[in-house]
Amino acid sequence: AKADRIDIIEDDIGEKYIEIIDYKTGKLPSKKDVSSGKSIQLLVEAVIAKNNGFNIGNFIVNNIIYIKLSEKHNKSGKLEIDERANLLNNISLM
Repeated sequence: AKADRIDIIEDDIGEKYIEIIDYKTGKLPSKKDVSSGKSIQLLVEAVIAKNNGFNIGNFIVNNIIYIKLSEKHNKSGKLEIDERANLLNNISLM
């Protein structure tokens, strides 16, 4: 897997975490698609990142974000799923 974009974010108390972003030209998956395992691309990338598979260091994956790209501004969109949704907490490599 290759992530479209990984951002290392530092919060106001100095803690660092990462956000994994996937740019979509087609339809964005729904939160239900992601949580049910129907759309697993960023979840797989989160597992890879959680295990330092992208060689960027050991950071908590705080957000996975799908961003729709469109030629028409009114058709763009964003789906953001954060760590607090517990989708990423229970994932591990077998």
